[in-house]
Amino acid sequence: MNVIFRPNKYIFFFIAWFLINQGYSQGFIQIRSINTNYLYFGPNEVWNIQTISTKSKTVQAKISAFITNEKGGLIYQSETGFIEIKPGIEILSIHNLPILKNNTLDKQIDQYLRLTQTFPNGAYSICYTIQEINTNSETENQNPITNCIDVVSEIQTPLLLNTPNNESEIITRKPDFTWIPPMPIGTINGFNYNFYLYSTDPKKSCESIATTALPIYKLTGIVSNSLMYPNELAALDTSKHYCWRVEGVLNWSILANSELWRFKIKNEVLEFDTLRYAHFVENPAALTIKPNTILMCDFDGDYFGDSLKATITGGNFLNHDIRITKINTVVKQIENHGNYSHFKYMIDPQLLSSLPSGIYVIKAETKSYQQRYLKLKIL
Repeated sequence: MNVIFRPNKYIFFFIAWFLINQGYSQGFIQIRSINTNYLYFGPNEVWNIQTISTKSKTVQAKISAFITNEKGGLIYQSETGFIEIKPGIEILSIHNLPILKNNTLDKQIDQYLRLTQTFPNGAYSICYTIQEINTNSETENQNPITNCIDVVSEIQTPLLLNTPNNESEIITRKPDFTWIPPMPIGTINGFNYNFYLYSTDPKKSCESIATTALPIYKLTGIVSNSLMYPNELAALDTSKHYCWRVEGVLNWSILANSELWRFKIKNEVLEFDTLRYAHFVENPAALTIKPNTILMCDFDGDYFGDSLKATITGGNFLNHDIRITKINTVVKQIENHGNYSHFKYMIDPQLLSSLPSGIYVIKAETKSYQQRYLKLKIL
């Protein structure tokens, strides 16, 4: 949270203070923010203030705080009871101010505040109004003093892209995309993502393409932090480069933006020279395979439904959705193995070929929520 006080911008307020106060008492009152935590801006920080009074005596006053967003919309207001402001400099905070009212005027920000106690990232203005009591007549000064402070609030944990890595070469022409949620806003109920994928010439920057061209694939309202490139779309082109980004959204407002990352498809054909067979079981032993393995499987030997929901854990993956495809037409290479021609599913070979060496666990689940596992050691 960066606090910027701009005397030139608000100089007319100071002039007004002086002229207004001539009729009540000599001098003026000024409010400054004394926040020092630049990554945390919440309602309590609104009241970390310093009062500077050049008046000759103590005055009775109440202070109101109004917060507007970068578009000028009022989103939050708070108000103290009457306090004594003494001549000179005073440090005030939530601990020694009688706060009578806090009101969040934006439902989305109200939900955000309830969870995180901070305002979302963005630019804000805090305006403080000082309403004095005229001690002679015991009536309120009808011409309150106001001064404003600019604030920039930053998300504590940004929205980070994960895979495919930036400037990477990948093998699969239908990749899976993963990202890391911004925290803590990623846990808010209803938080979702917009995904954008752009095609570009190798010599053009992602930034120029994202601002001038339409995405070749866009999907909104994603509730998980991963996305499979759709099977029904054409495979990506090995002669192109691709740029992708993700937005974090709550109630149709964009609260987080990722970087733009770039990748390309390797211009080569991967030779799959190994065919292995495996079973999804409750307690599997590790199956050692090469990256260029075609892996056929069944579900504990007795499940032949149309679909298997599957996730993989290991390496950079944590319960990441993967493709396990039903084989309707058994290819000749598989038929040659005779006894194994009835196997119905194939784990995406492009995924296996892209995994670094290590141990991985694949969990498969049927429509009736039966769960079985396959443990792989990739050389």
